[in-house]
Amino acid sequence: MLTLIGRLYFELQVLRSFLVLHDWHYARVITGLGMNPSGLSVTEDGLRVDALDVSIPRDSAWLIPLIELALLLQRTLGVRFCISPGGIIADTGRFKLRIATRQGMEVLREVLEGVYNFGVAPTDTVVWDIGMNAGTASLYFAARSNVRAVVGFEPFRPTFEAAKSNLAMNPELEPKIKPHNFGIAARSYGMETEFDSLWNASASLCGSMTSLRDRLRLSGTNVTIEHVELLAADRVLMSIVADYPHCAIVAKIDCEGSEYEIIHCLHEKRLLRKLSIVMLEWHKRGPEELQAILHDAGFCTYSASPSNGVTGMLYAVNTTCRANQTPS
Repeated sequence: MLTLIGRLYFELQVLRSFLVLHDWHYARVITGLGMNPSGLSVTEDGLRVDALDVSIPRDSAWLIPLIELALLLQRTLGVRFCISPGGIIADTGRFKLRIATRQGMEVLREVLEGVYNFGVAPTDTVVWDIGMNAGTASLYFAARSNVRAVVGFEPFRPTFEAAKSNLAMNPELEPKIKPHNFGIAARSYGMETEFDSLWNASASLCGSMTSLRDRLRLSGTNVTIEHVELLAADRVLMSIVADYPHCAIVAKIDCEGSEYEIIHCLHEKRLLRKLSIVMLEWHKRGPEELQAILHDAGFCTYSASPSNGVTGMLYAVNTTCRANQTPS
């Protein structure tokens, strides 16, 4: 009985969408996604979104789930959009990038809302971007006048290529970003691991991709096996210090579970104090373990996320070099 009621309700919502769109196919697509048809219309070109001033081609219907987040970013942050082969081009006013998945849109939202906003010395800052993904955060950092360089690491080849494409769309910022197709770990080695093109921001070297797919009941049809190469965190950091000896170094770490071994490695090698600020996303094990290590290395930390959550942000400031830091 409940199933029948639910089905009737769905069909009524389809009819409601049809009265706006005058197209049964798009009416079912929009209803299935739980979207409001207001502001949408169907033309010969495809589905038009009036507020964004774009039309999604009929052969690019996979872009439709991005509409609501795009509208939110336009309304709250002034981001402009246009359709291009392979995705939607987002223009933030400071940088541009191509977005092809809902996760990519969510990452852009997090970055623009300030998840990686920080204050250090007004000039000569280097950002060590561990887990640069498609380059959203790297471009955000490079657009800041106090950032001299961004040294980015992304182990998955498909995502790395997407990042390079996004960097190329920003010729004024690209020279400041040094991308590397490697991951960061406690030691250097190579491995085979799963990769899902629709969930590339969750791609992990620690098995998180499998658990994510199980939790969200994903089909796995987009999963491939990728070979990745990893470099030892201590050697990479010392290389950055050698290349930029007089710069404050900010570490942004988003590597789906590898953050624990990276922080452990740098602490054991007595290198954490080479960093001025650490901004990381923790996964599953909570922030306490990381906070204890950072406190021992002379950092003060802040985490707004509950320790029993699946993921959360942790921020740490090196109190031993506070004199070199100023508010943003």
